Amino acid sequence: WNGKNGTESLEPLSTYKYKISAQDVMNHVYTSALVELRTGVYLKEATGFESLDGVRSISLRIPSVLFTAGSSGISREFRSKLSDVVRKLRLYPQYAVVIEGYTDNIGGEEYNLALSRQRADVIKKVFIEEGLPPARIVTIGYGQSRPIAENESEEGRAKNRRVEIILTPQAGG
Repeated sequence: WNGKNGTESLEPLSTYKYKISAQDVMNHVYTSALVELRTGVYLKEATGFESLDGVRSISLRIPSVLFTAGSSGISREFRSKLSDVVRKLRLYPQYAVVIEGYTDNIGGEEYNLALSRQRADVIKKVFIEEGLPPARIVTIGYGQSRPIAENESEEGRAKNRRVEIILTPQAGG
């Protein structure tokens, strides 16, 4: 695994050590200290972005989180999955939660950037309604700039309409 592409399945009830990094819309990169992540969390996949000092940095993706084209709406089934995620995230109060929204390439860049922010904000709203403290949550929209699949087919575009969640240690946590 090269730390930049692909996914890795996590073993249930295991502990992984990572450095987590996030890049904001101004291209500032924030990197955590070495973090232990226990996989009691509902999140099932880890996607690497870059390797820092030989330690993996990860983003956690909720499985089957897909939005319909041009929409930030979520289904009742998806809301139920988010409720499960929040229950697990409450077990890790030392972590901040970064919610990143993404789109496919249908529509203009400005429209997709706004839509990706709306998607992240919808997830944040659900997390807050489910009891996660707002101070733990940061949202970022990346629009169509970071696809995980090709945008030439509906299947590829559907994969790009997503949110990803990054857990990073909170200051003082």
